[in-house]
Amino acid sequence: MDFKGKGKKYKRHLKLAVLHKSVLFLAFINSIFKICQIQFKMKKQLFALAFFSALLFSCQNKTTETKGATAAATPAKPTVDTLCFEFKLKQDITSCQLIVDGNKVSGYFDWSPYEKDGGHGILQNGVKKGDMITADWKYMIEGSIQTEELLFKLESNKLSQLQGELTEKGDKLVMKSPEKAVVHDVLLKVNCAQIAQGIGNAKSAVEFMKKQ
Repeated sequence: MDFKGKGKKYKRHLKLAVLHKSVLFLAFINSIFKICQIQFKMKKQLFALAFFSALLFSCQNKTTETKGATAAATPAKPTVDTLCFEFKLKQDITSCQLIVDGNKVSGYFDWSPYEKDGGHGILQNGVKKGDMITADWKYMIEGSIQTEELLFKLESNKLSQLQGELTEKGDKLVMKSPEKAVVHDVLLKVNCAQIAQGIGNAKSAVEFMKKQ
């Protein structure tokens, strides 16, 4: 028997088997390395995604807080209301237009008695405290210009004009004791178009006074 030939063949098969196992082992190691690379990339991507998500959430919170702080720091502006009132006694008509801006009041006041010379003018320097309004009425009457302090009580659907004893203070008539003033006329709230004529008379008088 040729033992030497058989021995050479066995050694050659053994080397091939070892080589084959080495190749398989290297392929296995390479696969493991690639899997680790993929997992590492996925972890990096997940980490980046989590980081940017947290950053975006933080920015949104800051934006919301900033908007909230801005809204809180900016007080709401009071609304400006234009209110119109009228009092009729037979054919005598009293018209009043109030422009209420917070606690400031302006407007027009017109007193038109039937077939008589009335008073027509503007309300200035008005101040509202609670439901009470004090304003200066600068008006024309019988060709002369006067200024008189008027006192009103403003309610939901009416405007009460209060009157009391007057005294002269500088170039203006003022109430001597406002706390003793009593209701003289009660003007009812109306659509402003309803008193357009009376307010028109007041505005015409104001334009005339400007030229004096």
